[in-house]
Amino acid sequence: MEPIAQADVQLQAREYAFVTLLASLRTFRWIFIFWFVIGVGTLLLAMPPRRETSPTFTSAIPVFAMLIGFIGLIWVTALFRFRGLPAGRTQYRWSFFPGHIEVVSSVAAARLDWSLFVAVRETKHLFLFFPERAICNIIPERSFARPMDIEAVRAVCREKLGARAHVGKENAG
Repeated sequence: MEPIAQADVQLQAREYAFVTLLASLRTFRWIFIFWFVIGVGTLLLAMPPRRETSPTFTSAIPVFAMLIGFIGLIWVTALFRFRGLPAGRTQYRWSFFPGHIEVVSSVAAARLDWSLFVAVRETKHLFLFFPERAICNIIPERSFARPMDIEAVRAVCREKLGARAHVGKENAG
């Protein structure tokens, strides 16, 4: 049986780091929100008329610096992890069929049913297939040989996943 679309993926470090950051933000979202609210609260407390014990605007700098530092640490760690990955984890082929997906690399082969995925998201340059909320498989759009393959993947994602398929120009960020 011939696939409706095929992607030959050669993952790049920045794609891996971006998705690692995205997954981490989804996993730790409440911590990031809490930390951001503390920073905004500190800024708001610094706005009323100044008293000797009230915080200053510079009091918020460490809060936001730690938040930005944590995000930077996730990015740098992902880049180092990517450098240590074997080629079989960064080069693989996804073949899309109406009833399933076949993934083949030099280290493994798998047949994935569409029901495995809780969501599919399309960014400006990537398809992200989520088997869990904070774990995803990365397929860069440049991996498809023909533009019609990208449209075929969008169509089958919409058909198989319905509202869980966030694909198409209106969803690409």
